[in-house]
Amino acid sequence: MYTTKGIIVNIITVSRAVVVIPIFFIDNFYFLFIVTVWAGFSDFLDGYLARKWQETSAFGVRLDQYADKTATLFLLAFFLKNQQLDGLLYH
Repeated sequence: MYTTKGIIVNIITVSRAVVVIPIFFIDNFYFLFIVTVWAGFSDFLDGYLARKWQETSAFGVRLDQYADKTATLFLLAFFLKNQQLDGLLYH
């Protein structure tokens, strides 16, 4: 059974994956900056709260991994789309 604290941790985790999706539609440096900061901070925050509140679960571990991969892939795809990683990939 999930507790309120466990649900809060999972919401923070899911928010990391969801918040990166609009970067393809909103071409604004400040928005990208906020999304990137939130992705990093929420990764720290959900892990910290889960351990502090002792709300770790196998589901939460997998959810965290998928959220990390989703955020990383969307941010990477955004930079590739805007040709901001060409120098790293082709030289």
